Amino acid sequence: MQEDVTKHYTVKPRETILTPEEWLTMFSQDRSPSKHTLRAYRKAVERFIDFMGRIDIDSASETEIRAYITALEQEGNRRVTIYQRLVPLKLYFKTLHASGDIEVDPFARIHYTPGKEEINRQSADSERRAIGKVEVKRLLSFNWATVETDEANRIRNKMIIALLVDTGRRVSDICRVLRDDINEQYILFEQTKSTNGQGKAPISHYTFDLIQKYISLQQDKKLNGRWKEGYLLAVNEDSIRIIVNYAVDALGLKKHRLNAHVIRHFVVTAMVQNGIDIKTISKITGMSPITLLSRYCHPSDEQIAQSHGKAGIIKELTKQI
Repeated sequence: MQEDVTKHYTVKPRETILTPEEWLTMFSQDRSPSKHTLRAYRKAVERFIDFMGRIDIDSASETEIRAYITALEQEGNRRVTIYQRLVPLKLYFKTLHASGDIEVDPFARIHYTPGKEEINRQSADSERRAIGKVEVKRLLSFNWATVETDEANRIRNKMIIALLVDTGRRVSDICRVLRDDINEQYILFEQTKSTNGQGKAPISHYTFDLIQKYISLQQDKKLNGRWKEGYLLAVNEDSIRIIVNYAVDALGLKKHRLNAHVIRHFVVTAMVQNGIDIKTISKITGMSPITLLSRYCHPSDEQIAQSHGKAGIIKELTKQI
């Protein structure tokens, strides 16, 4: 009798396969992404589900994914936008394949990259984020009395901007600060993957005075929610971004050039320009040295020329020529 050489696969029951929502929960616990990133990933998954017309997208084939990419292109989406929408799907199917939930990863032969457009975008980002001290100074000194009647809210808004500029931390880090973890010299941030394990950052007297004044005013209100749980701020990440954007608009500045996250770029760039070493900046801002160097340091053309002149390598080597 001829031996049957057909390969047989053990198919897992559908109810045991990791669903997109379960994967997002697991991703959130493992990676500690920002609220913004998690929301973007969820929307990308939901968009793919709408395209497929079924919830069980784990059975999607390479052909269907290529058809989805074509549909996104026909909608007029930029290449970098399509790439960003594919990232969470690629991670989801990679997880399914690694755990044995699916036999073949449909993304295995799909290599979709942002291309030159992404390079140009990164270059534009560097120019955009190389903001000046004048703009940040105006933001710090913004008169909230013109738009806020509540004194506690006015102090809160000034304090939020001061914390962002003083520490160079992410918005998500600022949201998680507990009142008991603040003294006149340091703030103890919650240590997560997003803070690179760096939980302690110094603060200035200016920021500490605002914190003290804010706490004093808020205690009279006897608030519930996050305040009752011990957090410094009773607002979420989106509220912080809205507060900063409001001041930026009121000052006549552009949000694409100055916002809550761009402040982080400004702080790191200023530290580098002032000669602070990378490891120290890493401890203050809570970011990894690699990320710091690759994404957050934006030297100007003048600084590059000056550094090149100071190095004087070719000058030294050609003295005797």
